[in-house]
Amino acid sequence: MKRFRNLRTRIALCAVLTPGLRLIVVLTLATNLLYAQQPTRADLVFKNGAVYTSDAARSWAEAMAVRNGRIVDLTGDVPRFTSLGVIANFQPLWAYADSYITDLTEPILGPERSRRLYPIGSVVRTGAVVVGGSDWSVTSLNPLEAIQIGVTRYGLDDAKRVSWLPDERADLTTMIAAYTINGAYLAHREKQTGSIEVGKAADLIVLSDNLFAIPVYSIHKARVLLTLLDGKEVFREPDFR
Repeated sequence: MKRFRNLRTRIALCAVLTPGLRLIVVLTLATNLLYAQQPTRADLVFKNGAVYTSDAARSWAEAMAVRNGRIVDLTGDVPRFTSLGVIANFQPLWAYADSYITDLTEPILGPERSRRLYPIGSVVRTGAVVVGGSDWSVTSLNPLEAIQIGVTRYGLDDAKRVSWLPDERADLTTMIAAYTINGAYLAHREKQTGSIEVGKAADLIVLSDNLFAIPVYSIHKARVLLTLLDGKEVFREPDFR
């Protein structure tokens, strides 16, 4: 963790400050970590590994926050995104009940903590800026797939179409913004790109379908017909005229 002079406190999640970029917080699995006591701020966060414990019922965790030598709860940090001007960077492609969730994650976290996994809707409702990522090359680079799952909270090919944690769904407009203008805002380039406006760079794509006019479960099937970067054509589907 780093101390940021322009903030009132250190951020108690995976805080990342890259050169020339705004402060972002990457929400990995749960914002409410194991063995938490009461909402507070953390001095140290461990993540992206296996934290083994002596509790037979919960033998390990993927993340852990510590303050004053005690493991702490980060639940109270969700409303602070807006007040602190922190950007939440999610990977929505993971936010559905696949085998990693049902077989590995939920049995360890338990039902109460599992309700806090990938809290996209909760963060959106605070008014915070939400950005979408891909975590490529671990997962798909296609933002349409992630946008669809962020809207539906079920798998791309899930015939049952039952949303996992439906309260954490986001609407289509929010998810498109997460992968366009909000990403530009994160990079301090919202005045140059990220939306189709007069005077901005012509960075855009043409899709085969209007995402607002097709079923939400078909969003990932839309094809990119044309890609412009700074007004220059860098991709065109052969049949597109």
